[in-house]
Amino acid sequence: MISEEMGIIKGKITFIDGSVFDFREIMGIKEIDYRFHYMDKNMKLICRWDSAPHHPEIKSFPYHLHTNKEVLNSPKMNLIKALDEISLNVIWNIER
Repeated sequence: MISEEMGIIKGKITFIDGSVFDFREIMGIKEIDYRFHYMDKNMKLICRWDSAPHHPEIKSFPYHLHTNKEVLNSPKMNLIKALDEISLNVIWNIER
């Protein structure tokens, strides 16, 4: 639930290599909820960081990283950290 003490940022970015970043981050005084979904130019999942509490077996619960093969531990993310990670992939794609 969004309130006067919370803010939301969401959007979609298409990068020069054709990859797409779909994001949503809800920030509050005491909590953060996010979904950072990164896909290749064919809209296939590269990775998704999220804070949904649906993988309690993960050590970093509720924070985790989905790949196209598995769910992994992940530190708490934010939009800037996700963009930093994605920029490395985009640079690698355009330089090869």
